[in-house]
Amino acid sequence: MLSKLTTKLKEDVLSICHLIKKEGALAYLVGGSIRDAFLGEEVFDADIEVYGMPAEKLAKVLASYHKVDLVGKSYAVFKMQRLNIDVSTPRIEVKHKAGHKGFIVESKPNLSTKQAASRRDFTINSLLYDPLTDKLIDHFDGLKDLKNKTLKHVSEKFSEDPLRPLRAMQFIARFGFKADDSTVKICQSLKQDELATERIFSEWKKMIIKGVYISQGLDFLSDIGWLKYYPELQALQNCPQDERWHPEGDVWQHTALCMDAFAAHRSDLAKDNFEEEALIIGLAVLTHDFGKPATTFFEKDSIRSPRHELVGVPLAKQFLSRLTNQQNIIEDCLPLVRHHMQPYALFKAQSKESAIRRLSAKVLRLDRLLVLCQADYLGCGARSFNDKSPHLKWLLDKANELDIAKKPPSAIVMGRHLMELNVKPGIIYKTLLGECYKAQLSGEFKDLAGGISFLKKLLTAK
Repeated sequence: MLSKLTTKLKEDVLSICHLIKKEGALAYLVGGSIRDAFLGEEVFDADIEVYGMPAEKLAKVLASYHKVDLVGKSYAVFKMQRLNIDVSTPRIEVKHKAGHKGFIVESKPNLSTKQAASRRDFTINSLLYDPLTDKLIDHFDGLKDLKNKTLKHVSEKFSEDPLRPLRAMQFIARFGFKADDSTVKICQSLKQDELATERIFSEWKKMIIKGVYISQGLDFLSDIGWLKYYPELQALQNCPQDERWHPEGDVWQHTALCMDAFAAHRSDLAKDNFEEEALIIGLAVLTHDFGKPATTFFEKDSIRSPRHELVGVPLAKQFLSRLTNQQNIIEDCLPLVRHHMQPYALFKAQSKESAIRRLSAKVLRLDRLLVLCQADYLGCGARSFNDKSPHLKWLLDKANELDIAKKPPSAIVMGRHLMELNVKPGIIYKTLLGECYKAQLSGEFKDLAGGISFLKKLLTAK
């Protein structure tokens, strides 16, 4: 079990547990770190629960080892600064009114391990482990459920938090587990209405960044009737596609396969800023065909969805705006949705460099668009996740040659050049610079001398 913890994390966990034991209390690893270790994953952070020690004393003991931040005074959660460890006492949550904030949470250091474990959501998260004795405490058969790949609620308290269906969604997507029938039934009875946006987005984010079987998470959401909260997704179900190009089925099935393809290649993304990149591209994959239900029609022996990429933009924006308040995520995602059909169109026409430069400027990051389009390609029928699309390889090679895969071309003509030509500052600057950049992308000039010459012509014409 401890072998799955990173070396530094293991050292710190053992040191803290020894400190707690020296003071006559007990310390257990709890929650996700145990689950992930038994699933064979490397563990990078840990939660420690301390029994038999008041919060005030626990704070002093922890401070003797490392700097700590108190997260919640009433329920005593201490974050060990820069150690990826949270330490807390057992606590109880009493539901006193409706809504996700309708809980009173209190620290209860003398609670039994079974009482504390009963407040967990799923049995796979209810395990406790003593690092000093190598003892596992499993009150609710969580280890059995881990081995059987079953997601099962711990107790009747599960229904008190309406976030738990979304937690089930992301766990199913991450681990490929099947939800227990009784758990499905409880989830069907819960409502998302009173959940805060940030809590909802947190679970979607985990699914997109960590999910391996994202299609299964989406299907679970459908099974419990929660697609009614995401009408843009619900509309994809039973929206037909031409089986010559989409033998996989309707747009819902296509989107699900695209998400699995994205997950299979997500590790190829650059490690720097990985989470944001994965989130932007993953959301673009999820929303890229939102325009199909509104544009699909039968024509003789075929099914067409013309301009679905254009119609889908406001629908994607509508969906994303309900999901998150992070405008940078939305703004980076929408151009990918709008232009996801362009790589094939450019390849088919064997377009010139100017067209590729213009596309780069529209989507900001061609490499992101290519990841989306690769997922779209792999989501069409029984293709192997190792298949490579020739049109995407062609575009990537062209983008690399032009050095515009990760950023659009930098503008050659700048505001300072207008000042040097004695152009009076004002709204005219934006117009002139825009026209210069457009001409640059079209290949009308390639260096500063050519840019200044073009600018002078503009000024003369005006």
